[in-house]
Amino acid sequence: MTSTAKKLCALFLASSCVLGTGCVSVETTEPVSNAQNTAPAEPVPTRYFKYDLMNRLLDDVARESFANPQIDDMIRGAIDHVREMRGPDFANSSDAQIKAMIDGEGIFKDEHEKIIVDAITGALSRVSPHDYYVTPEEVRESIIGKSTLKGIGIIYQNDNRIGGLVIEDTADDGPAKAAGIKRGDIITKVENTSVAGKFYEAAEMILGEVGTPVTLSIIPRGETEEKTMTLKRSVVTFSSVRYNVIDNDIGYIRLRNFSDLSSFNTINDAIREMKQAHNGTPLRGFVLDLRNNPGGRVTLAARLANNFIDSETGVSVTVENKKFSYDEKITRGDILNGAPLAVLVNDATASAAEILSGALQDHKRATIVGTQSYGKGSVQSPIYLSRFDKNRDDAIRITTALYRLPSGAFLQGYGIMPDILVDGVEARLKEHERDKDRMIKNPDADKIASRKASQTCRVRDDFNTQVANDDLRLFTGEPDKTLLCAIDHLRRNSQYTITRPNTPAPDKLRAPNP
Repeated sequence: MTSTAKKLCALFLASSCVLGTGCVSVETTEPVSNAQNTAPAEPVPTRYFKYDLMNRLLDDVARESFANPQIDDMIRGAIDHVREMRGPDFANSSDAQIKAMIDGEGIFKDEHEKIIVDAITGALSRVSPHDYYVTPEEVRESIIGKSTLKGIGIIYQNDNRIGGLVIEDTADDGPAKAAGIKRGDIITKVENTSVAGKFYEAAEMILGEVGTPVTLSIIPRGETEEKTMTLKRSVVTFSSVRYNVIDNDIGYIRLRNFSDLSSFNTINDAIREMKQAHNGTPLRGFVLDLRNNPGGRVTLAARLANNFIDSETGVSVTVENKKFSYDEKITRGDILNGAPLAVLVNDATASAAEILSGALQDHKRATIVGTQSYGKGSVQSPIYLSRFDKNRDDAIRITTALYRLPSGAFLQGYGIMPDILVDGVEARLKEHERDKDRMIKNPDADKIASRKASQTCRVRDDFNTQVANDDLRLFTGEPDKTLLCAIDHLRRNSQYTITRPNTPAPDKLRAPNP
């Protein structure tokens, strides 16, 4: 799986060919060897493989993928990837030799399964950034749910400036919180090994069997002296929802992802609890924080939109397939009873999180505050390979549709431009949907006049000397610029920030790569 999207998504695969004009038929029983071959490059054989699973996969992907991939291109990807994965000894192997390996011929029959997985992976690499192969283990996880993590209950971010991992949050039932570890604390070592710049390596060291010890070196936030502590790993769970009341008048709800459908009820319960905590005194407004939310279940996004938007005829999102489209309808009712709502987004807000924020923006139910979102507006669907071979338990995931917002605009490649653009917020990701190779083109790319932020907000220079409230700061201790802009907007004042109208309007959204 790819690092950004899985750490934000999903997988899938495909393979098959059709005969056409100018097809080159290659029949060969030539044994495959690792001998160097200096023959000139051959054209890709546009024909079916002898291994029928590949043929049927390729046909299904070509028929169902919204990316409209070319069979020849997928075959080229399959052959090239198998050649690459076999190593330098096969760099000059002919296409016919590699194809014979995919067909299960020659001297590599015992390795045929790995070769097929490599061929599928290579074929899908020629389709779109979100099409990939899914292992049997990942298929099982998607059906029964992922196993519970066994660790100490922390979420952290890498910070090269500090030289460690900064704690962003702790699980309520985890050993870390019980030991007094707090947001903003810095992990410098795990088992006496430096973790500076080692985001994933640190996770591998921290996770482990329940009851086993792990030793951390930590610098508490605001201090300089390093402390060492040993914690026992346990089963930990992170709620996808966190909420609290800020300064007695602003309800704050953070949704980490759209993977857990129970989040719908949790958010409703949180809203009721925050209202009741003030004995019926109305809060000035609510903040829904979708920053760094990679998305998940579209059904949850649609239900939440329906929860906040009071409409008899509206829709929250349209899913447009190659053959048909359908709408997620909105019904009457607003759990906030019209109370002002601000939604926070950033460049790591993606997919279902963009659908929700876009629906609320289009229906003028919320003010979107932050920076331009990620821009993933595509739908991935699984194809289980048991369809072609009853003995297989793996799958592929391919892009089958695009999302359209209530306004009719497609999300793909553009995402959501906030109503209030926050100045001075650093990008969380190095690459966004619009930067990816083989990105599916936005159908409106040639005519879209993308939304422009109507205002720009910045934090006042004297914020640090006036405010000590930790709720208004990031886990690093720095001012939470986006949240501060949203709070001032809901309160209709400029206590923390200065907001100016954009005149003239800023440039349109950065277009995707051609």
